[in-house]
This record gives sequence, C-alpha cells and structure tokens, in this order.
Amino acid sequence: MTRHDTRRPDPAARRRRRAGGPIARRPLLTALAAAPLAALGAAAGLPRRALAKVPKQAVQYQSEPNGIERCAACIHYQRTDGTCDLVQGQVEPDGWCALYDTQGAEEQQ
Repeated sequence: MTRHDTRRPDPAARRRRRAGGPIARRPLLTALAAAPLAALGAAAGLPRRALAKVPKQAVQYQSEPNGIERCAACIHYQRTDGTCDLVQGQVEPDGWCALYDTQGAEEQQ
C-alpha cells in the first residue's frame, strides 16, 4: 500500500494467505459444531443427510487410517453407501478425519 493509497487491504486476500497453515480455524470450528448438531438431529428424528456437511480439507481427511482409528469404526460412517454424516463426498473405510468418534458405535451396528 502506498502512502497515498486509501484503500483498505482485501480481507479475503488476508484469509487466503492465512489458510496456508495446517488447518484453517473457521472450517474446523464449523466441523466441530456439526458433530453435536448431527447428534441432536438424530435425537429429533431428522434424517442424517438433512444437516450440512463440511469439506474434507476442513477436517484434515486422509485416505489412510490414523493408527487404529479409521472411518469404518466411526459412528458417522455409513457402510451402505460409503459416506459420512459430517464430511462431504465419499470416504474410504480406511480413511480418517479430525471428527473421528467411536462413542456409541456399538449401539449403531
């Protein structure tokens, strides 16, 4: 910005520069907020797919397991069509993301 330039810096450009880190905060917070909402939706009898899903990149999705943690053992994984209740698109049964959760998985099987 020059001395005579009165324009403010583009906030979107600043966000794009910051997004180069390991994970952007806003998508992660959105993803973390989606997990309890999915549980509430299920308790209220809403279909699982009625809630918004988050992009894979926002939850650090990877197609390999994280140790013994993998999508097939997660409560959000849908075996029938290979999707997740919280993450957009198809996911690998041996994949993993930051929303991995096994709490109550025995009850859903």
